[in-house]
Amino acid sequence: MVGIPNWVPFYVGLAGAMMVNPFILQVVGFPRNFLQHGIFLIIQALFANIGYCGKIGVAAGYFSIAVGVLDLIASAFHIKSDRMKDLQLVKDHPDYSTHEDDDDDDE
Repeated sequence: MVGIPNWVPFYVGLAGAMMVNPFILQVVGFPRNFLQHGIFLIIQALFANIGYCGKIGVAAGYFSIAVGVLDLIASAFHIKSDRMKDLQLVKDHPDYSTHEDDDDDDE
């Protein structure tokens, strides 16, 4: 169990890197809004940045907290990014399926 804390920053950073171009995370739609992203950044700062890499980890942690707070403010004002608007358009499109089983129609 000693090695697990050493890998926490790697896995949190990997999840954060996948958010840049989120084709893998788009399946689950994370983050769907600025609130989710802000909470993720604050958790990242507390558990993956500040405790690691000395002073640069603390600086990265403060930066993550600052951007997380900006995300929370954007969420309070209901601001949407281009990706959030695209996800909403796909969801509202009439051809959008919820992957429900359509075999009952054939009976």
